[in-house]
Amino acid sequence: MSKALITTQYLTDIANAIREKLAVATRYLPSQMAEAIRSIQGAPSEWQGTQEAYDALGSYDQNTTYYIFSPLQSILITHQPTKTSYAVNDVLDLRGIEVMATHGDGSTSNVTNYCTYSPASGYKLQTAGTVTVTVSLTDCGITVTATTSGTVEA
Repeated sequence: MSKALITTQYLTDIANAIREKLAVATRYLPSQMAEAIRSIQGAPSEWQGTQEAYDALGSYDQNTTYYIFSPLQSILITHQPTKTSYAVNDVLDLRGIEVMATHGDGSTSNVTNYCTYSPASGYKLQTAGTVTVTVSLTDCGITVTATTSGTVEA
C-alpha cells in the first residue's frame, strides 16, 4: 500500500472551490468534500461515486493511505547530543540529539533524521571556544531552525 501526503492548503483550496461553486460559506471536513462535490450542479455524472469524486480531486487510489499534513511551525532540540565537550582537533559527534517538530495543528513529530546540521557530525573542531550547531528543517517550503552548542577546550 502506498502513502500520500496532502497539505492543509490543498484541502483549503478544494473547500474554497466548493464554497465558490455552491455560493455558500460552509466549513467542510475532508470526509464531507466528496459529497459536497457531488452536489455541485452540472458536476459530471461520473462523480456520483465516492471514488470518482476523489479521483476528480487528485488521483484517489483505494490502495493509498492519505495523510493530511499540517504546516511546520517550529523545531525544538529535546535531547542534547551525548557529547558536548571536546578538545581541539576532536570531531563533532551529534549522536544522541533528538529534534521534535511542532505543526500548525499542534501535533508533534520526531524529525531528528530529517534535519540538516551545520556543522555536521564528523566536522573537525580546530579552534577552542564554543561551537554552535544550527539545526534546520525545511518542509513544503517552510524552513525552521534551532541551535545547540558545545565547548571546545584548548
